[in-house]
Amino acid sequence: MNVIFPLVTVPVVSRILLSSGLGKVNYAFNIVGWFTLFAALGIPRYGIREVAKQKANQSELNKCFSEIFLINTVSTIISSLAYVIFIIVFPYFRKEVLLYFVAGIQLFFNVFNVDWFYQGLEEYGYITKRSFFCKVNLFDCNFVLGKI
Repeated sequence: MNVIFPLVTVPVVSRILLSSGLGKVNYAFNIVGWFTLFAALGIPRYGIREVAKQKANQSELNKCFSEIFLINTVSTIISSLAYVIFIIVFPYFRKEVLLYFVAGIQLFFNVFNVDWFYQGLEEYGYITKRSFFCKVNLFDCNFVLGKI
């Protein structure tokens, strides 16, 4: 899906946004990607390992999930605040502030990214369905961002 989806969407998005709009959107998502990387703090790898260890014991699994989810929430809040400050402080980003705030929604939703939990439980069917849905919505988001 990661190979086929761009082959279908890139020509359509490129034709609608043109090169300048596509470049702006991709640059905004790239900046958000860096802040998302710092928000993750290695949580996905650690989460997969710990969930896989605890998947036989439901009470320990619940405790493990809650602790990792809390750590992920706190790190995402800190990274989101840093992102907002980054956008406000630097004049280059203030020119397209709406674009960067809309792209920053991806950072906010990092809290709800619990793929590590489902990978630890080996629920790959759910992950595939969720990934497809998110990619379709990202296509819609690129279209909307290009019109801003």
